[in-house]
Amino acid sequence: MNDNKSDFVIQLVPDKNVSAALDRQLLELLIICFPHESVFATQRFLYEKPKYRWCVFSNQTQLVAHTALHIKTIKTESGKYGIGGIAEVCVHPEFRRKGLVRAMMDKVDALLISEKISFSMLFGEGKIYRSSGYFEVKNKIRRYDPKT
Repeated sequence: MNDNKSDFVIQLVPDKNVSAALDRQLLELLIICFPHESVFATQRFLYEKPKYRWCVFSNQTQLVAHTALHIKTIKTESGKYGIGGIAEVCVHPEFRRKGLVRAMMDKVDALLISEKISFSMLFGEGKIYRSSGYFEVKNKIRRYDPKT
């Protein structure tokens, strides 16, 4: 296995453009990376479909890493703000420690900046994402359910 970053291709895929073949690869990767989440047996998202996905391919065909990006608007006492919600960040165990998460986070950051979105939220282990500028907050988080 090569460790050269040039052996990997990072592709931005709007979720609405995910093909049947890519959907199968996403499900397989998500099941491997999140075995405790049974929802990935049938759908490629935990709660709702994201707007974008970054897919990292090895040899331009094998999906080895992924992250999803939701674009949301939140309301606060001082007004509405656009935020990014980063989800389902994962790397196949055989391809970890090659800088793929950092490379995907750089792509996420560039898109957020181009969309003029000032901040984002990511639920995960702080030590993994700290080098990409993320830090832990202790605020209470409430999830909005649009169905209820």
